[in-house]
Amino acid sequence: GGEEGGDKSSSSTFSFSDLSKLNFSSPDDAGTEVTEVLERDEVALILRELEATSNPKMKVLALQSLFTMCREFPDKCHWQSNFQSALTQLLAVMDDEENQVKFLAVRVLRELLKIHQQSVADSPQAEPPADTAAGEVKRLEQAQAEMVTGKVLSAFADKDTSISQAAEDTFDVLVPLLPSHQAVDFLAALLSEKYPMLLGVVKLLTKVLNLSDRNYVQEKLGVLVPGVIKGYCHSESNVRKASVYCLVSLQSKAGGCIKPHLARLTSSQMKLYNLYIKRHEQAHGNR
Repeated sequence: GGEEGGDKSSSSTFSFSDLSKLNFSSPDDAGTEVTEVLERDEVALILRELEATSNPKMKVLALQSLFTMCREFPDKCHWQSNFQSALTQLLAVMDDEENQVKFLAVRVLRELLKIHQQSVADSPQAEPPADTAAGEVKRLEQAQAEMVTGKVLSAFADKDTSISQAAEDTFDVLVPLLPSHQAVDFLAALLSEKYPMLLGVVKLLTKVLNLSDRNYVQEKLGVLVPGVIKGYCHSESNVRKASVYCLVSLQSKAGGCIKPHLARLTSSQMKLYNLYIKRHEQAHGNR
């Protein structure tokens, strides 16, 4: 009787000692024990522990466990039912004082967004929602998208290069989940940010533009181009380079409509811009 009671309590409360017994680095060796843990909705239990603990080591262990479970068991854990709470917890710990905690939170966020993207694409639906084209990924809600984007950009601007790189690695996973019109508007408003945040804004905007509607981009040229040109005149060379790429993305969407907006460019800036346009056209097989 006593043993049975012990089993019940261990299945309903999370203990880090449970995870320490598991060899997550090679799931095949862990066998049945891993399966039992996964069936218990361990994700929810780890998230509760992550929220409750103030111990940096415990946060690191929880995040490492989430990362490994994302990687090794993307289709077996209860990810979708825990998506909102996982997102909330990860965004909260991205503000942590410990760099390792912040770094791991960004890495787990990327994996979570990948799983969300894939699970939505795989879910059986008779018809896609009215605002979603067939085969298109279901995007994040606007407020949610802006919160995630803001946190990822803040991480990109972090002085710790590993955190910054982890944030940039998240861009490609994040962009298809953003509502593109709102993302363009949100990022356009951030073109006045200082370096290094500005660099992240320009890089992310370029990726968003590549997936955006041509007509909407044309409508927004008057707002977008002046901000990007400021970046092109920036003292930091990496901001200047990113801004040229962004102008190329704008031109590829807007065509000749962009030319009147480029009057402020110097002849040398225009020459470099045209060189990048040619490279882009050659790479994409345009004539």
